[in-house]
Amino acid sequence: MVNLIREQYATLYFANKCSGAFLFCVFLYGVMILLPFFIGFTTSDFWILKRITFQTPKVSSFDEYYLKILMSDGTQKTFTNVPEIQLVLGATQPGAFYFSQKSLSQNEQDEFQAKTSNFTSNFFIDLLTEQQIKQIREIQILIFYEYDLDETVSMNMQGYAFASLKSPHGISSASTIGQLRLSQRHPIYSGKTPRTKYNYSSYYNGLGQVLLDPIEIIENSIYNRNESIFYDYVSYIIPPTTALEVQNTPARQTEFDKDQFPLAYQTTTNDTTTNNTNTTVQIQKGVYLPVYLSHSSQLTINMTLQIPNKEMVMYQTEIIEALKFSWMQYLSIFLIFWFFGQMILEFVVQNKVFATQAVVNIPIPLKSYSKLKLD
Repeated sequence: MVNLIREQYATLYFANKCSGAFLFCVFLYGVMILLPFFIGFTTSDFWILKRITFQTPKVSSFDEYYLKILMSDGTQKTFTNVPEIQLVLGATQPGAFYFSQKSLSQNEQDEFQAKTSNFTSNFFIDLLTEQQIKQIREIQILIFYEYDLDETVSMNMQGYAFASLKSPHGISSASTIGQLRLSQRHPIYSGKTPRTKYNYSSYYNGLGQVLLDPIEIIENSIYNRNESIFYDYVSYIIPPTTALEVQNTPARQTEFDKDQFPLAYQTTTNDTTTNNTNTTVQIQKGVYLPVYLSHSSQLTINMTLQIPNKEMVMYQTEIIEALKFSWMQYLSIFLIFWFFGQMILEFVVQNKVFATQAVVNIPIPLKSYSKLKLD
């Protein structure tokens, strides 16, 4: 029943299944296996994992975008580098030069943790003529991001930054800056709710079909999700210079003259204060203010967004989920109990605390332990 190894020889002990030695052995092994479970998991707040837990997600860029340009004549042009959408649209080229980059915040540089992150995306579109640039009335942009959870549970969600830029007289250059905010109505039940409700693509519908226009999800159903991503931004829009009638007046001198420059403006979704040497202007939601003019005929778009370092995802785990990430703690405690349990068992059988039968001086190695029988 118990193998006690001694250098070159071993002693094999036997006991009947109803004997005290056998029952003591079963009890001791049960303690060695089960007690570390309760000690390890209760002292590390294992059962608290059944409650609501908050975790900061890791945000990364998919480097995927969907860009739609609405013209004054009712037509539209779409540009994307998402293969699934390109296949549906019948397009083989993205149609725009695009690059995205991420800069580390001071928190990341000092603590090596993914807290506050800044993402910058730039678009340069040369496929439009100067006349088409003048006819642009609205630009809608989707840039896709991924939110990952990988501490206690492993889940990921596809989010997006959506911006809508409008101008009555064309757009030659536009930029946005803001924060990508996460809104959550209820905690995620990782063991009960299907993962597709959290890991839900922004360009697939409920049937798993690629939408011809991903913005349809935003307009129809995206805000009904339990987890929503909202890009809170300030936008700066510059129309073509030929669309403005400037009468020998420098732009800087008439920067806040809305009658002289009604087309070059900035919009905001928040209350912001802009300071000037001579004037302090309070920007309210939906109010337009002039910005400096651009002399470029190329359509350029810049999107800068920051991931707040206090964004949290609420979730509730099941015991099975928590067990997958607590096995190392259990194993470390179990090895200690196993070591001392073997010592106790060896002491009991050697000192004949319980009656056992022994076979001594068995050569090592002996491969036929399982075949050894007592009469």
